[in-house]
Amino acid sequence: MGAGPAWADLGANTLVFSSSLTDLATSITVSSYQDGTHAGNGDPGTDQCGANHMNNVKYLTSGTMSVNGGGSESIDDTNLTANECT
Repeated sequence: MGAGPAWADLGANTLVFSSSLTDLATSITVSSYQDGTHAGNGDPGTDQCGANHMNNVKYLTSGTMSVNGGGSESIDDTNLTANECT
């Protein structure tokens, strides 16, 4: 097996799902999915990701996804590597 992702402790921060890849305060519309995953220092507070921004995997269909706002890709071990997971 290869090396896994470098996991980080969120500490006192909170995990925030947002409808924006860059703005953690943008609410997710009912019946839609998040476009961004962030670490916030409140509810949601300010973005604490820094240079190591959290990845976001948006499931488009039962067999496709978008990683960090990219194009549609098949969900498999080649396209979704361990270090791309949220």
